[in-house]
Amino acid sequence: YNGLKEEDIYTPDGVKEIGIETAKPIVTTAYLLDIAGFKGVDMITQRYVVTLSDVKGAMERQGISEEEFVPGNAYIFSYGYDTLWLTDPDRYGNMTGGISCEVAEYFASRGAVLFGGDSHPVEAMPDGVEPLVDPVHTYIIPKFGMHMLENLFLQELLEDGVNRFLLVVSPLKWVGGIASPVAPIGIA
Repeated sequence: YNGLKEEDIYTPDGVKEIGIETAKPIVTTAYLLDIAGFKGVDMITQRYVVTLSDVKGAMERQGISEEEFVPGNAYIFSYGYDTLWLTDPDRYGNMTGGISCEVAEYFASRGAVLFGGDSHPVEAMPDGVEPLVDPVHTYIIPKFGMHMLENLFLQELLEDGVNRFLLVVSPLKWVGGIASPVAPIGIA
């Protein structure tokens, strides 16, 4: 990533360059795309691969136009999984449906700054991109330098009919870290 090779920056104590401490806070417009709602289900099935057709269908259903998108936006996907966190955490941990590389590429090519979702990987696993385990992570982060937010609780926003909101995310300045816990704030 960024002209650096993995073997040159990774150490047992973290990365020597471009660690999470270099990430700036993100304050941007976020679009919440209700994939489960578009599919007419409480939650998408395990390992369901969300297609670009699904995303565009959710956008149409929610009155979100592609013309609204500008570089720097965030895109958050609701699969319906967050309802399992407190009721069935074992099942939640196995729910790995999500976006495909095609969807990630679509938004990345429009200048997205981050993706997020109510699942632990955000992307579908597997995605048919072998031998990658986390195809969106291993493709989008190095190629576009994007961030990903996992395990989001989105039900309150959905219940309030929120499709667009101000998103504030500030990672911890953990020197050498490749990720950080965050407490994202959505302001409608």
